[in-house]
Amino acid sequence: MCQHCNYGTLQCDVGLYSEDSCGYKLGAAGCGEIPPDHAPTASPSVGPELYCDVGEGNGMAIFQLNYSDEDGDVQAKYWLQISTSADFKDEDIVYDTGVTDGPATIVQVIVLPVSSGQTIKHIHYGESYYWRVKVWQEPRLGQIGEVTSGWAEYLDSVAVPANTYTYPFEHPAPVVKYTPPTNSTLARPASFTDESKCYDNNGDSYLCKDITEPNCVAYAGSAKVESCYEWWFEIPNSVTIPEGVDEYIANHNQNATDKGDSYWQYSKNMRYKTALQVCDDIGCCNLGKEIRVGTSNLPGWKEVTPF
Repeated sequence: MCQHCNYGTLQCDVGLYSEDSCGYKLGAAGCGEIPPDHAPTASPSVGPELYCDVGEGNGMAIFQLNYSDEDGDVQAKYWLQISTSADFKDEDIVYDTGVTDGPATIVQVIVLPVSSGQTIKHIHYGESYYWRVKVWQEPRLGQIGEVTSGWAEYLDSVAVPANTYTYPFEHPAPVVKYTPPTNSTLARPASFTDESKCYDNNGDSYLCKDITEPNCVAYAGSAKVESCYEWWFEIPNSVTIPEGVDEYIANHNQNATDKGDSYWQYSKNMRYKTALQVCDDIGCCNLGKEIRVGTSNLPGWKEVTPF
């Protein structure tokens, strides 16, 4: 009777381990064949990138590590490096996770900020990067040594230079800001103060209201943009602003295209939803707020019995 089986990097004592924990089946002679342990594979990918609402004056690059193992072994560790050179010299590496304990997931996501300056651990606008990943599988019972994928490099044959990643946007997105009136009545139009900032290709900010009309995009999603600015003002009994506010702003007839500050005359005392969309040469971003007309926005108060 065979009492000890040694196949590859797995060592299992028949009397100590069950069939499942050893990972093999016992044959008639007492020893069975242990299935081969294939190395895991790592596949690097990027995106999807979001333009708006990713941080004031910054972008957000998303690097994805896709783990797979045909034997069903789960991920134990990962290592990601981003470099300005294809040979990954130490002095050219701009981001390095080192060997990191990774979750037992199929996709591992690394999110890095994108900046215009030379900030450490940031991806920069307009620069191309090489990057690679390596993964380890969770050790099996009795396993000797580690099983890893080896380095897997990001591939993109149409990129220039080939197999590099460049953040797809040339500058930060507009930061839409506006201040609604603190108190508004039917006696006078409500005033909305625009404070939105836009950015040029150098990462320098400027007031979005100074953007020239030909320099904003022609479309925002499926809705045509008639102006770089679109204000939306709710009226009684109208459709309220849904999640896809940008399309409603462009199509709804209760809007204004004032660049910068805007005004709106309300006809009824109630709560209203408002929104502003600002478009630059890349895309359109928006912000919504609620105001009260005819009622103070200050905290409420009530009389109480004195002590």
